[in-house]
Amino acid sequence: MDSPSTEPAGFWRRLAALAYDALIQLALFFIGTALLLPLTGGQALAPGNPWYGAT
Repeated sequence: MDSPSTEPAGFWRRLAALAYDALIQLALFFIGTALLLPLTGGQALAPGNPWYGAT
């Protein structure tokens, strides 16, 4: 029985993993925004709003 390869991942595999993780983070951002949107009455935060800097 052969043991699994212990070679480090190549550049393209790491780049694909980075893109995949970025998509997950983007989806979480969309979900968080959708959950908080009703608190603002469906409006975007204005630049003068104290919560604007938290984003």
